[in-house]
Amino acid sequence: MLKKLFFSFVFAFSLASFAHASTTNLGLSQTSVSMNINDALTIPSGSISALYISGNNNPTAVIANILNGNQVSLHAYASGSANIIVCNSSNICDTIYVTVAAQSTTQTTPDLVLSATNVTLESGESKTISITGGGGYTISSNSNTAAATAFINGNNLYVQGFAAGGTNVSVCQGDGKCKVVYVYVNPTSSSVSSGSSYPIALTSFSVASNVIGNSFFGKNSTITIGFSADKKISNAYVTIGGQKISASGSDSGPYHAVYTATGNETSPLPIILSFVDVDVGISKQILISYSDVVSGGSGSVATPSQSTTSGMQFVSTLSLGDSGDEVLLLQKRLVTDGFLSATPNGHFGPATQTALKAYQKKNGLSQAGVVGPATRALLNKGI
Repeated sequence: MLKKLFFSFVFAFSLASFAHASTTNLGLSQTSVSMNINDALTIPSGSISALYISGNNNPTAVIANILNGNQVSLHAYASGSANIIVCNSSNICDTIYVTVAAQSTTQTTPDLVLSATNVTLESGESKTISITGGGGYTISSNSNTAAATAFINGNNLYVQGFAAGGTNVSVCQGDGKCKVVYVYVNPTSSSVSSGSSYPIALTSFSVASNVIGNSFFGKNSTITIGFSADKKISNAYVTIGGQKISASGSDSGPYHAVYTATGNETSPLPIILSFVDVDVGISKQILISYSDVVSGGSGSVATPSQSTTSGMQFVSTLSLGDSGDEVLLLQKRLVTDGFLSATPNGHFGPATQTALKAYQKKNGLSQAGVVGPATRALLNKGI
């Protein structure tokens, strides 16, 4: 009888321990992680209160830190295992179990190295991360494309923030080795102080070449980049081919910058437009992944798709009662297209809903008065 009771107690205790180990008290996206030496990984949580590292039984193998108050950053330095205890201010805790694989002694290709593995952006801001290693670099996954987009050109990873949130971008090289870059986009205030604070968008963008050697980007071809914005800007620059070039122009444009091609440009070619929003005195950037060339004789003109020319895209479902930057951008589009006569104020009211229904009717969409996936896709294409 005593043996049965003892067995029952041990069995019940084991089940309780297992249940505790598999429960995510803080809403961590992962609690069991496998890593390679020199890997970095950021684990988001659902905790509202700030987190802290309560314990780490093997800091030689893994170093743990807290980012932005509620994300756990892990860096692997040596083979082995570690139990990372993470708690919030209410002393509610979780354990992250980390295993770091031993480094192979038969390694023949260089390790993949990124100049940054944690990036914080504002909406519309872009950054460049350099890549070194064995070559053949690709993006294998992006866990939240609504928050940020990414693409690789040569030895550089370009990321641009669109909406508040975080995403893990996995970068791999030809031999299958991968590293993860965590991109966090800061939330922006939804309040609107004046009608001049709506997001900047391009009203025109062009790339022209004098086409030397029958190639748009032939060596020594003169490339002229032109663009205009929908509000007044200053201190405009164009970064192309790693060169930052001052752009001439005034007010909302047009602005022009001239670049001499090296002949080594590859597609898609990243072009970064940077300038100051005069109304609010804040520096902005627009990242354009440029690939489309439209022939037009000796003055061939290239234009990117509409979805790449705006510093902000529609990523959310918008409906009556919503407010914020995306509503402002929607209202501006509806005013430009002649559907809305009211001044954009960032609040989705009845007038905006009526104008949106008219836009949807014109484009053969269901007239729900809500920006859903179909309407959002057309808006991001510039239709």
